[in-house]
Amino acid sequence: MKNLVFEKIGDITTRYTYLFTYLLENWQADHPSLFNKFLRISVEEDKNLLFTLYPESISITLNEDMWDRILKKSKEYQAHVLTIETG
Repeated sequence: MKNLVFEKIGDITTRYTYLFTYLLENWQADHPSLFNKFLRISVEEDKNLLFTLYPESISITLNEDMWDRILKKSKEYQAHVLTIETG
């Protein structure tokens, strides 16, 4: 079974950090950056969430629980980023 793994990325060219999202086997989770991301979650200048999908040569299948987890993690990340900015 595959699991969602989120990796926080800092980039000097963006105002906020962002999250790369991977769909990995358990043994791959310790080193997600060695594998292909399928989604970038970022907060834009207008403070709204932006989801960027990365095309893959293989199909990526997500169930409803996975989509719910992505949305929940996105909202938590957005709140965290904006709290740090106003903190």
